[in-house]
Amino acid sequence: MLSGNISTTPRAKKFIETAIRQGWEIDLYMLNRGDKWFANDKLYLSINNVTGHYLPFSRKESLYTWLIGALMKEIGEFFTFSSSLLQAMATSKANVSYILNSSKITNRGYSLVMGFSQMIYPAQALAQKFDVPFAFDMEDYHPWENMYHRNRQREITRRNRFYCSLLPKAAFVTFASPLIKHKTDELLKQSSTNIVCGKVVNNTFNSSDFEIKAVSDEKVQFVWFSQTVSYGRGLEQILPALAHFSAKVHLTIIGNMDQSFFDRVLQPYSSFVTVKGVMTEQNLHGELSNYDVGLSIEQTCRNNMLDNRILCLTNKIFAYLLAGCYILATDTPAQSEFINRDHRNHGKVCGQYSEDMILAVGSIIDNIDAIRKEKPLRFAAAKSSAWENEEKKIIDLLHKIL
Repeated sequence: MLSGNISTTPRAKKFIETAIRQGWEIDLYMLNRGDKWFANDKLYLSINNVTGHYLPFSRKESLYTWLIGALMKEIGEFFTFSSSLLQAMATSKANVSYILNSSKITNRGYSLVMGFSQMIYPAQALAQKFDVPFAFDMEDYHPWENMYHRNRQREITRRNRFYCSLLPKAAFVTFASPLIKHKTDELLKQSSTNIVCGKVVNNTFNSSDFEIKAVSDEKVQFVWFSQTVSYGRGLEQILPALAHFSAKVHLTIIGNMDQSFFDRVLQPYSSFVTVKGVMTEQNLHGELSNYDVGLSIEQTCRNNMLDNRILCLTNKIFAYLLAGCYILATDTPAQSEFINRDHRNHGKVCGQYSEDMILAVGSIIDNIDAIRKEKPLRFAAAKSSAWENEEKKIIDLLHKIL
């Protein structure tokens, strides 16, 4: 069960494909958030022989659902601590759509219901209705995610109660990083409860997606990628640091470019920056082998420690790892632990300001011969972190349940 399209939920794809390879059939319930993603969904469902179901969500699909959904969300926020149902309504309009349309979901002999992307309440409620186990994937630390409410502390308290009431009911919970699991365990401990079974399943990829290539360019080759190239991603800080060594470095940026960002931020650095358009996952993974250093430059709000990003490990850092790139990562707790504890020979951690990055880039330039020489060793060692190893955890969990 998804809060959007399968095309925009790559973590759910990995779980689905793993289950299919084990011989299980999948029914996928989701909400359509755009024509482009809907078309991509259809192709994915067809290729993987997955049965897809869309519940009405937008005003165009169902004016009734859209209007009642907005009203129910307001009601849920007003009576925010009354019940899990009202808390679910307050959490997301996606939850409301599932609540309004639950009668359209019929039991086809399901053995397990699993929720992704905040859809913990619909998964739990449906599993209870069908008398089967439910599971949930914590891709983010949801109590801190997308915090736009005026009364921030009240909203955090509401979310904490919501997840404390539902997570212990799950047959298993998977987590996208060790620190997301640790923080969740801490939260539940405060409520004198716990998860029945919890496993960290990292946002990694198949090792076969990557190849190793030697880099011999005179300049140190840096790379950064994202679906969208825009503000607040760390580029504003790393560009001045790289400019300090502009004769010795080159940066390739891959993704859909925000034209305003290009005009206002990137243009002055065009002498050592190349921009490439967004790539398919397969092409991107092949492309990353052409570079020395991958940039994982998360920017977090230092005045607000309740920032979901301090706990996350993005798919970006795993892509660099598997490509054999040396990783320059900013010092979020999750990334610091990833590099300094688990992958000491694969990169270095720096602060989130340009001054910190200048020192780190200078050190990389000074040691580039050793970094390039050790690339085959990093590439070989990274295979232990590939998806074919991570998915074994999912297979084990599914076998225990089913």
